[in-house]
Amino acid sequence: MARLGRVLVVLALLAFVCCALLQKHRSDTEELHRLQRESLTFAIRAGGPMPPPASPAELEAIAGVVAAASPEEAELLQETYGEEPDLLVYATRDSDGDGIHDFRVGDFHGKFFEGDVDLDGDGVRNVLDAAPYDPESGGRDLDGDGAPDSGSFPDANGNGLPDPVDWALDGRRPAAAEQQRLLFAEHGVLLVDRSAEFTDTLTRSVYDVMARVLRTVPRDQLPALRVVAAEEEALLFPEVDEETNAMMIAQTQTLVVYRSGIELSAFAQLGLLLHELGHGYQSSLDFEGIDAENRRVFVPAPRFLERVARFGWTYEPLTPEDRFDPPALFTPQYLLVEPSYAWRGESTKAWAEWMEALYAEVGDGYLEDTRVTELGIVGDYSLVDPWEWHSDSVLAYLFVEIERWLAGHPDASPADTEQMRQAAAEAWPSFRYANLDPKVRGHFRGVLPLRDSDLAYFAKAYVEPLSAGE
Repeated sequence: MARLGRVLVVLALLAFVCCALLQKHRSDTEELHRLQRESLTFAIRAGGPMPPPASPAELEAIAGVVAAASPEEAELLQETYGEEPDLLVYATRDSDGDGIHDFRVGDFHGKFFEGDVDLDGDGVRNVLDAAPYDPESGGRDLDGDGAPDSGSFPDANGNGLPDPVDWALDGRRPAAAEQQRLLFAEHGVLLVDRSAEFTDTLTRSVYDVMARVLRTVPRDQLPALRVVAAEEEALLFPEVDEETNAMMIAQTQTLVVYRSGIELSAFAQLGLLLHELGHGYQSSLDFEGIDAENRRVFVPAPRFLERVARFGWTYEPLTPEDRFDPPALFTPQYLLVEPSYAWRGESTKAWAEWMEALYAEVGDGYLEDTRVTELGIVGDYSLVDPWEWHSDSVLAYLFVEIERWLAGHPDASPADTEQMRQAAAEAWPSFRYANLDPKVRGHFRGVLPLRDSDLAYFAKAYVEPLSAGE
């Protein structure tokens, strides 16, 4: 009897553990779906309306729709959204029937991202639409620029910004609110809070890059950039060691800055914003219209790649075997297939291995080795592909030009080039802007000329605080 009692106790414990695990799984699943729904409230802007509820017809049809999809699509959707038919509807819905899904969905945990930038098909892009799900209200756009026409949208203070995104109305960020207005009026770029809020520092960094570095790029020649948004994280459950500072998403004309980027120092944030906005500049060279971009799956971009070919970048075009049929039922957020790139005749993989071997040989000072400096390599990341090379080179160009200005005005700032280089090394340990190839520097001086007044401003606003340890 004693032995039977022990067995019963063990079985009871196993049952308890199983129930606890089942309860935890149920709790985790409920939390996942709560976060997925919450992401819908800021996919466009903070506090934005939820999409219209799934209709009875949609709910009745969704199981059959998923079942009729490819096995891979059906499995991913069911694993991500489980037995939540309304979430399955949102993930597969195309409200205006234009062939673009309302939302992109994250492959990891199913976060919802903006997909179709004009959900109700009224011509006004979602972030500027007071009623993004209602084509009969919220503003009208007769000139086709994606912004609501004057007088067609709520604008309590008459500053040209729709009330739902106008920071001037709450009075908390007066300096940021004015820069938000200027960016929209002068560059057609809207700053919008999503799950995080813009700080004054972040707002200033965006404004300074647009108004002082990209100032010679007319707004109609920067179609890949229309929104800069602030969010907490890129994923619903981000890994601690996989922080993402920012991400340029040309398919929706949006740059998103995440919490880890928002909390950078002003100097590092300036570099981050220039690097990422540089991606918007690159994408604009081959931008084919928002509908085409939202359907883009395959790279390359011929105009951009032609521009960087003079600096040694080549690529192998995608073969038929490299291509695939993208999902028809939904649109993943991270879906882009690129060709294989090479620099100076060597693959990017070969360059990565070379840099690793050099680091093993030399140690932390490897970027100052003459074998690196003679090639004009500014850092490891710049050899990932031509896109990162170009953005890192733009960043290096700005910092080299600030150094030039400081050298010519030694009494203008207590900061010096050594402090700049130290701050850059702390922010990006594998980046050394001083390595910039003079030929590359000359190219950017031609296409993105910097005024001495702007360099003086950067020295005062971003470099001088370094001398005070800020």
